[in-house]
Amino acid sequence: MNKILIVFVTTIVMLNAVGFEATGETQGLKKLKSGSTARTWSIEATLLPVAGGFLVGRYIQPHVGVSLGLAGIVFGPSVGHFYAHEWKRGLISAGVRVAIPAACMVPIILLANVSMEPAFVNWGVITITAISGGALLFYSIVYDIATAPASVRKYNERIEKRGSLQFQPLIDVGKKRIGLSVVYRF
Repeated sequence: MNKILIVFVTTIVMLNAVGFEATGETQGLKKLKSGSTARTWSIEATLLPVAGGFLVGRYIQPHVGVSLGLAGIVFGPSVGHFYAHEWKRGLISAGVRVAIPAACMVPIILLANVSMEPAFVNWGVITITAISGGALLFYSIVYDIATAPASVRKYNERIEKRGSLQFQPLIDVGKKRIGLSVVYRF
């Protein structure tokens, strides 16, 4: 139950952070957004769940702490892109951060299963695989945070254009509704 509550609260906080309007108004489509805000939200959405996950895992429940930390690593850097309504870019980069450790685990599992004797496991290859996977994951996080302002610039350019059709997901937490806003700008 606690795990579900933590995931629910984290989801609500992140959805509110990326600009979902509870009133159903489209005010986010009319005003320009800030690149520094996108970068700051990406950093905060990465570091806060990781730090919270460490503390929860260390002092309360380890499996909940790991889940919270992984959510911060996977989705945190993408929050700046979500803020800029670059959903595709944010989700693809989150998928990359899931794929990197998964791809690194394949050789580690295969090498560990070849010989169950610790003396015969090739620890050098496993170490190199783990370090290179960690470096790629770190690069993906830093790159995503650094490119969040570019997503905001792209969003602002789209907003300044006239005659554009835009779609925006809407979530009304108070009335428990989910919808899709379609806006045509003249």
